[in-house]
Amino acid sequence: MRPFGTTWSTSEFWFWFSVMFGTFPSTLFHVAVQVKDTAVLTCSGTCNGILTWTFKTENEDLDVLKCVQETCTEGDSFKDRVNLVHARNQPGNLSLTIDSVLYNDEGWYVVRCDSVFLCRFRLEAFVPTTINTTVRGKAKLPCYARTEKQISDETVNILWKKDDQVVLQVLNGIIKYGPRFTDRASVSLKDYKDGELSLTIHNASRSDAGLYQCYHKPSEEHGHPGAVTLHVAALEISWTKKFGENLPLDLFSSDVTISFIGSDESEKQVCTVMGNSTKCSSDYINRVSVINNTLVLSGLTSADKGIFTVKDKIGEVIAVHTVIVEVADYRYFHVCLLVVACLILSCIGLFLYKFHQTSPVIDDHNLGESTVNMDDLRQPAYIRVSEQETSPQVSQCEVRPHTPVEETLIEPEMSIKNLNNTEEEDSIGQIDTGMSDLPKLSVTECPD
Repeated sequence: MRPFGTTWSTSEFWFWFSVMFGTFPSTLFHVAVQVKDTAVLTCSGTCNGILTWTFKTENEDLDVLKCVQETCTEGDSFKDRVNLVHARNQPGNLSLTIDSVLYNDEGWYVVRCDSVFLCRFRLEAFVPTTINTTVRGKAKLPCYARTEKQISDETVNILWKKDDQVVLQVLNGIIKYGPRFTDRASVSLKDYKDGELSLTIHNASRSDAGLYQCYHKPSEEHGHPGAVTLHVAALEISWTKKFGENLPLDLFSSDVTISFIGSDESEKQVCTVMGNSTKCSSDYINRVSVINNTLVLSGLTSADKGIFTVKDKIGEVIAVHTVIVEVADYRYFHVCLLVVACLILSCIGLFLYKFHQTSPVIDDHNLGESTVNMDDLRQPAYIRVSEQETSPQVSQCEVRPHTPVEETLIEPEMSIKNLNNTEEEDSIGQIDTGMSDLPKLSVTECPD
């Protein structure tokens, strides 16, 4: 502030009088910009005299830019940072651009043609706090101020702006909403008494991104921080689906487009939804349905593995769906089948082994010691006869009854199992002796 007793110039007096009481003949514009960004102070008109842009605060009155015809001179504090837009072949445009805005560039900017006021601006420079959220998410934008602890709700004053447009205003206890923020933005009157003016935004959309400013009191005094930058990122969802299942895609709004990027990394359009109208490509027309603002893609296959992107009508990405489709792998089935078969065969082999171990075994050791063939002993004795005795003339002889040879055979009595090698030889000798003791067959010759 200028100290009392200091002499004011006539121009300074009328400037601050106009600022205090709003008597500028032209409209006052508020421009908010982040530090290091570019500010554009838009003023339309013509000037055939000396065009002057000046910067004013409570303590300073500096030249920003002075132009005589086509020649412009920059002020010392704005060297290489300001220029006039009309120099870019835009007649009637007297707008000023300030590059790489500094924090102390905040203040009043006035443009005159000779001594005539044309435009005035209030530039606000911020170092904003950044808040991040996603589509359909919730964001709380912080703001604090020195408020009265015992203030009544009827005297509360809060103002939130975005791009110089009202988001929410509490004036004398009555809440008003800006376009698109009805029932989505809120502040707490109770928290206001604790010095908190924070704004909560529900169901965020991509269009909510931007710079927000907080004010309180009727004089629109800044809260702290003076500005908040809201970033709204696309919603990212990962899906793992089985072959043949359905995929629901939230449309978020009535006018969207859905595209797909598969293994070939080329983007192709799936559908365009405009209100109640849905247009899909030939690959999807028979697989898509829209139910309750949700697009349902049915019968997923391995070809649907990739990224589905949902964009709004201005091309902003709203949601990104990464999809994995699980397809049955029959190799594992074959491996399992082989393992089961091996287990079954192992069980059968074990069963046979146990059965063999528990079954009785015939002891044939002693049977192998005897070489006597009892069947041979039971055969009738062989008696040799002469050739004459075997003559066919025998049939002419008178046959006399004799004892059969078989009845004269003595059957040896012996235990085969108890014979050893020596006993076998003795038994054979006895058999030969027994054969010699047998009665001889009597044969009578026929008379000639």
